[in-house]
This record gives sequence, structure tokens and C-alpha cells, in this order.
Amino acid sequence: NSLSTLKCTPNAVATVQITLGNSVNGTQRRMRNGAGTQFIDYNIADGTNTAWPAAGLNFTGTGADVSLGIRGIVPVQSAKPAGAYSDVVTINVTY
Repeated sequence: NSLSTLKCTPNAVATVQITLGNSVNGTQRRMRNGAGTQFIDYNIADGTNTAWPAAGLNFTGTGADVSLGIRGIVPVQSAKPAGAYSDVVTINVTY
């Protein structure tokens, strides 16, 4: 699932934080192939492809939808065996 927009009370400041996921290695998010031992690194960025900071990003509410532009990016890395890779992150919104 994705969170692409946020609607907050006008002038309220919301902080959006994204956890590192279930297969993290240090601060590197990773998808895992089921219960296996193969991983694919990935990053989460904003709409300008800037890494989403661990402290989160702040947004000021306008009463209208604010685009968050959350996207996953898989950097170039060594080839991995074919299969289904996944991870779970939690998006926390505090306002």
C-alpha cells in the first residue's frame, strides 16, 4: 500500500516518519525472498528522489491534500535469484 497524499487541519504541522522495515541491515532497507537468505536493497525517497530522512519530514496542513511523493528506489546491485522479494514498513503520522 502507499500513502501518496496527506490532508491535515490548516496550519497544523504533521511529521511523517517511515520505519526501516523488517529486514534492515544497519540503516539499509532490504527486501527478502520469503523466508530465504537473499536480499535486495532499496531506499525510500520523496518526490524529488531525495532520501526520506529517519527523523521524518514535516508538512504544514492546508486543509487540502498535500502530495508526499513517497516512492521506493532499488539501486544498482549484484544480480539476485529470481523470486518474490518483499518487506513491510510502517508510516507514522504525528500532528
